[in-house]
Amino acid sequence: MSKANSVIEHTGIVAERQGNKLLVTITQMAACAGCHARSACGAADMSEKQIEAITNDDTIKVGENVIIYGQRQLGMKAVFLAFVLPFFILIATLCILQRTELHEALRGTLSLVTLIPYYSILSFFKDKLKQRFIFYARKTEGMQ
Repeated sequence: MSKANSVIEHTGIVAERQGNKLLVTITQMAACAGCHARSACGAADMSEKQIEAITNDDTIKVGENVIIYGQRQLGMKAVFLAFVLPFFILIATLCILQRTELHEALRGTLSLVTLIPYYSILSFFKDKLKQRFIFYARKTEGMQ
């Protein structure tokens, strides 16, 4: 796999700086947000996220454009933990509860309730996960 395929990059603006840690604001856009008719359409969905990143570049200042990047493999692990594994927990619970004589609405509700302990456990390990899912920042090429 080439280096370009193993790294996820996104541009953003530095909102805060504390030592070598940056708080970078990125704008996430829906697929249709890149369309030439997005201003007339109104369906374009955009949201801002703040990502913590590390840099060794002391010249980066608040308000500057930067590129944040991380390993694609870690992104896939994050998607697995946040979406794929809970989906399988939900489906497995629903399949198990199908064998009971509980009302269908109760089976669905209990299946959803199983996600509460899962996400609680995940949030308990938030600091440990933060150490594994690290983003880095560098100046955009045009700004160096």
